[in-house]
Amino acid sequence: MTDRSPEITADVLAPLAGLEIQRGSRGQLILGRPARLGPGRVGGELVLNDMWEPDWRTNGERTMFDAFPTAFEVHYTGGDEDIRLAEARVLFGELSAAPLVLALIRSVDFLIAISHPRTGVVAMPEGTSPFEDQRDLWLPYLLGAPG
Repeated sequence: MTDRSPEITADVLAPLAGLEIQRGSRGQLILGRPARLGPGRVGGELVLNDMWEPDWRTNGERTMFDAFPTAFEVHYTGGDEDIRLAEARVLFGELSAAPLVLALIRSVDFLIAISHPRTGVVAMPEGTSPFEDQRDLWLPYLLGAPG
């Protein structure tokens, strides 16, 4: 969660996790590194989130996706889904040292953890949704005040 450009955000995040910054063939901003838990690479594209909405704090119909102006979808070239999730968790832990609010979401439907500079990393209960139906569970952590 930042108002910085993806380029500036990449410069903040990359050193925390040993990520290389590259430009794709169509100008995409790609962050990646060798995987730590299996063969292949882990990383993805850092993009502006077109779902971001400025009223996410006060509009009860907003989802967690509306709160983040920037998104980083993690991919793993090794193909193993369990390793991909484990790599994403490792990466999230490393990136949580950034002075930013971060959320780790699996397969769009499950909020795993939130990191806030004031509260640190908070694991969410199993099955927590990033959608408005469970907004009361995650909103306080995005705002930096534990629920």
